[in-house]
Amino acid sequence: DVLHAHRGKDHWIAAAALMGLAHPPLLVRTRHVVTPVHGHCLNRWLFGRRTELYLCASAAVLEVVRRTAPFVPNPMVIAGGLNARHLSQADDDAAAAFRAAHGIAPDVRLVTCLARLAPVKNQEGLIRAFPAVRAACPQARLVFAYNRGDGFQPGLARLAAELGVADHIHWLGRVEAVGALLHASAVSVIASIGSEGWSRVAVESGYCGVPVASTPVGSVPEIVEHGVTGLIAPNMMPASIAKAIVQLLSDPDRAQAMGAAARERVRA
Repeated sequence: DVLHAHRGKDHWIAAAALMGLAHPPLLVRTRHVVTPVHGHCLNRWLFGRRTELYLCASAAVLEVVRRTAPFVPNPMVIAGGLNARHLSQADDDAAAAFRAAHGIAPDVRLVTCLARLAPVKNQEGLIRAFPAVRAACPQARLVFAYNRGDGFQPGLARLAAELGVADHIHWLGRVEAVGALLHASAVSVIASIGSEGWSRVAVESGYCGVPVASTPVGSVPEIVEHGVTGLIAPNMMPASIAKAIVQLLSDPDRAQAMGAAARERVRA
């Protein structure tokens, strides 16, 4: 009855596959990115004549679609959800076991970045911010958990060594126990300079009761309420990222209250 495409390539393949059918299913597209839509004639045909419904994963995506693709008829938002099964082991025992497995002492304050290693995710900016974080909170350790982008890790590690923070960074690669890692974390950081059409990490962090420090990117301000469930830095600069992280690390009671508010907001 319905053929639902989630990426541009899928969308074109679906449209081609339906051509010539006497009774084709309805073609629906969900857009997950905040990059502009190209207004060429082929897209006008695909979106305006072949697509029954155009969905956006967040208000941020909808704004881009309305601004760059006025030919899309009646786009609407169905926000991304959350599959929480992989977060089920988010408790104190799981967090302690995770720390023990990775040689992380109980008193270490974990600043966690869950994202593929990529320029758009701005791990470089986060590393540049970390000396200031360490100066304000010597117990802080930076954690990178990622399932893609291994080729960027050596360059990022060299930068960390140059800045004198290499010994305070954990490169975990793919992490299956995401709930345990988040529960062990003091702050979840989103340092992105682009993307985040729907920030799953912001939602996952809130579900686990972890306050978020983020750049003002994409959908994050829709998910993270500044000053209530986390902090949104005013820009993408390392100094701004560092300031948001330090504010959360320096006031554990406030951070804990924000984490609790985030959990309540996401689970509701």
